[in-house]
Amino acid sequence: LLDMLVGYGSSTLSDVIYANSHTDKYKVGSFYVSFVQMSWLGYPGEDPLSNPGPLANTMNTYMSHASQPQSLNGQNLSDIWVGRTTEDGVDLGLWLTSKLAEGAWTGGAMSDYDWHTDDLGDHLKAALAFGIVTNGTALRISAGTVHRPGQRSSGPLCSTCRADLALTCTLVDVKSLVSHARMDILTPTGSWERLTYKPWFGAFHDDIWNETADLLTFPEGIYAYAISFAGTCVANGYKPELVGQNVSSLLGNDSVHEAFIAAADSGGNWVVYNAVSDDEFFGAGSTLMAYATKVRVHGQSYYIAVPMKKAIQPLDLSCSSTAIENCSISNAEVLTGYAAASLLTTQSKSGFVEVSRQLVEQTGDFSSAKVGDFQVLIYSS
Repeated sequence: LLDMLVGYGSSTLSDVIYANSHTDKYKVGSFYVSFVQMSWLGYPGEDPLSNPGPLANTMNTYMSHASQPQSLNGQNLSDIWVGRTTEDGVDLGLWLTSKLAEGAWTGGAMSDYDWHTDDLGDHLKAALAFGIVTNGTALRISAGTVHRPGQRSSGPLCSTCRADLALTCTLVDVKSLVSHARMDILTPTGSWERLTYKPWFGAFHDDIWNETADLLTFPEGIYAYAISFAGTCVANGYKPELVGQNVSSLLGNDSVHEAFIAAADSGGNWVVYNAVSDDEFFGAGSTLMAYATKVRVHGQSYYIAVPMKKAIQPLDLSCSSTAIENCSISNAEVLTGYAAASLLTTQSKSGFVEVSRQLVEQTGDFSSAKVGDFQVLIYSS
């Protein structure tokens, strides 16, 4: 977008389109950008067949698709999905084109929709689309991702991951769910109710929605909750009865709430706090750590958080690190997870240095009395 805006003229547009289709300039890993030449289809408040301005009507064709330029450039979604319709019988390509175009015409928006690739088959996708008009040409520029959580991580010795222990798999699953939930809220389909009742977002209580699409779920106890910056709980996948209540019912006091706001405002971070008195799953007073991220919905700020227990599984001290046994593998995985959790939740540079010192000198939580002859080594990357 910046490359097109800082330049001017059809040559600049052509250069960007060519670079997108034939080079890696606008690719980051598996992420890529697509350009579609828009008509007035999807323009808010207008008849889809009308042309209210000097913009040329097009067939909404791909000018550049970085992933599949040979097969998609010059095609539109109706060409790609010939004969496919929505449940209401509407041409699927036309319906999706209108949906994405509406977001583009209104300043940019996330959309979620069904997609298909040879590698993944039918799947749900979410994309950010926005539009510009340059030299009489309207473009929809979009980039997206598969809308589903990552593959679940395993615990020590391929065991099921647990929310009540600080394992490496728990750290991974917590951040995966935070990202998954945040993406969903940003799409038109997303809602706080989905975070509260769908197992797809870790919900585990008596009133969950049982749906076949929720087969890929999170281990019990890895769930999401959301709280407005104003202090009202709007979603809770563990205790739906907390929805609508003040933050104190979930977090205990305002200082914890303020710590979550600071973490969310920083772009996402970990917060350590104590479980409230009626937390049957983690246990009253247990030390919890949650990853929080910020989301803006209808002009209001919220944070979505996923908690886990900051606790270490007792190591088998009869086991030694001098031989590869099941117990030594388990001890190493458990200790690494707790060390990572301890480092991630330090609140200052001095705190990070202190935990690092304990790891190196084998003191505190990492003394030989607690971890035997196992030791965690730290390397800068």
